[in-house]
Amino acid sequence: MIVVTTPTGHIGSQLLKKLFASGRPLRVIARDPGKFSPATREKVEVVQGSLGDAEVVTKAYSNASDLFFVIPPSMDYVDVDSYYLRLVEVTCEAIRTCGIKRVVHVSGTGLGFEPKAGPVSASYLVEKKLLSLDASVRVLHCGTFMENLLHSVPSLKAVGKFSTSVPFDVRMPWVATCDFAAAAAKLLLDPSWSGNGAVGVLGPEYLSYGVRSNMKRFLRMRFWIG
Repeated sequence: MIVVTTPTGHIGSQLLKKLFASGRPLRVIARDPGKFSPATREKVEVVQGSLGDAEVVTKAYSNASDLFFVIPPSMDYVDVDSYYLRLVEVTCEAIRTCGIKRVVHVSGTGLGFEPKAGPVSASYLVEKKLLSLDASVRVLHCGTFMENLLHSVPSLKAVGKFSTSVPFDVRMPWVATCDFAAAAAKLLLDPSWSGNGAVGVLGPEYLSYGVRSNMKRFLRMRFWIG
């Protein structure tokens, strides 16, 4: 049994499609099962609830061998470290209780330090918790997702403006979420690996938000950092 968290997200939804062909039994945790198509509902077991609910998580992880774990984004938390730690602690306890053998986790780059760097430092704390388990863990690292550009669509439509807090000259190996899902599926379906490790899921080219300047030549847009 493979358990997939955030199954309606950009990565999780594409991961499910890649796992269907394997024939492995699949279980998901979802706040709103109504988001699944009838075809998907026929192929997965759904446990309704939140990753912050210990009872829900323990039920979902019961009798499972593999887990795809993602901290879902949220705008409701006051302290990002507390939010990340609360969810990973619930998951770690359920992993111990249920005996999950292998975990594939989505994280970021820029790790290895613990300053107050928002989700970056919070992700590092999550990794430390997962790597302390007896289970085998693979952490998938990436710089940023190409789909993050889509966050600018509302401001583009409204005022013709991009908005970002990242300097335009910062270069990262951007990756598409479909490629990230493919990397996760490969690990979840490969029985040969064990132990802890990290896997970089990186695009073929280092890009910056300056790619938007190319669009500016063809579209009437402005840029805003902040």
